[in-house]
Amino acid sequence: MNNLANLLQDQGKYDDAEPIYRETLKRQEDVIGKEHPATLMSMNNLASLLQNQGNYNEAEKIYLETLKLQKKILGKEHPNTLASMNNLAYLLWYQGKYSEAEPIYRETIKLQEKILGKNHPDTIASINNLSCLLWCL
Repeated sequence: MNNLANLLQDQGKYDDAEPIYRETLKRQEDVIGKEHPATLMSMNNLASLLQNQGNYNEAEKIYLETLKLQKKILGKEHPNTLASMNNLAYLLWYQGKYSEAEPIYRETIKLQEKILGKNHPDTIASINNLSCLLWCL
C-alpha cells in the first residue's frame, strides 16, 4: 500500500495517494505499532505528500512527531532520522522560517558527515539545501 501511494505521489496524483498513505499508517499503527520503523517511514511519507499539497501545518506536525519517535527508537544518528531532519529543515526553509531551518540543517550535516561521510549524496544534498537557505538570507 505504501509503495502504491509512493508511486501515485511520484506521478503527481496527490489526491489519490493521500487516502492510501493515511490507511497504511492507520493499519501499521494498529498492527505493528506507532514506534515500528516501517510506521515511522509511512509517517514521513505522509508528511512529504502533505508538504507537496501545500498543507504545511499538518506536514510540519507530522515531521516533528516522526523525528521525535525516530530519535527515540532508531537513534539520532540513524540515516532515516537524518533524512527526516533534512525534510523538516526543508519544509521550514520553504515556509520562510529560515532561523528555525538553519540550525537543523547544520546539525543534520554534522551528523551526516560523521555517519555517512562527506561525499555521501545525502550529505551533499543537505549542504546544498543549507547553502540555498543562506543565499535567501
